[in-house]
Amino acid sequence: MPPAEPRVPAARKNRKLKPSRISPLAQRVLGELVRDPDQTVTQIARATGCTHPAVTGIIRRPAVQEVMQEMMERHPSLKREALLQKLAEGLDASKKTYFADKGRVKTTKTDIDFPTRGFYLSLATKINGAQAPQKIELSGPNGAPLIPDSLARVLEAMPEDVLKTLVAKLSGSAE
Repeated sequence: MPPAEPRVPAARKNRKLKPSRISPLAQRVLGELVRDPDQTVTQIARATGCTHPAVTGIIRRPAVQEVMQEMMERHPSLKREALLQKLAEGLDASKKTYFADKGRVKTTKTDIDFPTRGFYLSLATKINGAQAPQKIELSGPNGAPLIPDSLARVLEAMPEDVLKTLVAKLSGSAE
């Protein structure tokens, strides 16, 4: 009798992933990302009711990244080629200025639109991963506050002059 073939889950056989093939929590995280791509991980965690590390893990999952890519590929104006074309157009942006006299256009002048080109250049570097993140999130382990509540209460109770002296000593400057 030949050895039985290992059982391969249906999800592995069909590599075309759909949103229904990821967990409901991953779907909620993906929904939050689509709703507002500029949210921090902490904001997404609060909105979905899970922890900061859980959201980070979900976003990094290959299955979730594939689903997001598929969602983009289904929309014609979000396909890679279309996005690159729009990006190239933005990098060549120009603006036309009209000069009029008594309600009639006399001359026009076409200039380089530096603010728009700057925006598209910033976007291109962000897409390529060459730009530093705009938001820096400071938090303690597992998304906890950086300053424990007990320390915050002690600092709030300190007189202002004592607090200023402490800050001066910690920063290395003398008053």
